[in-house]
Amino acid sequence: MSVPIADPLFVYGSLTFREVQEALLGRVPDARPAAVAGWRNAALRARPFPGLVAGAGRVPGSLLTGLDADERALLDAYEGPMYEGRTVPLEGGGQAWTYVCVDHGLVLDEDWDRERFGTELLASYTAGCVRWLNSRARHVS
Repeated sequence: MSVPIADPLFVYGSLTFREVQEALLGRVPDARPAAVAGWRNAALRARPFPGLVAGAGRVPGSLLTGLDADERALLDAYEGPMYEGRTVPLEGGGQAWTYVCVDHGLVLDEDWDRERFGTELLASYTAGCVRWLNSRARHVS
């Protein structure tokens, strides 16, 4: 068993959904509500998930704790090159690692619609997570 990583992971989009966590990690990690200020949860062009970008506002999300190095490496790979891992200050104190969108050409003016994602897109998105994970396992073997 891997040792948990000390820095919690702040998630704000698709990774806030238990179904996505279960699909990717095979479990639902411990989580508690958290938020960051000075950021925006931007909708992205032709993507069902958002990107965290600097901006006026406050982004609510969840703080995932108890992730081990293998789980963090898996999430890093899943997020891919359009995101960069950074440490951000949390409202109320402390800090967390998160994924910041660095592909600014995808960022739209409107914010991501979490409710729409959850009601209309979550099932197909979660199925895509499982396909990605299975594909990754075949390439690693």
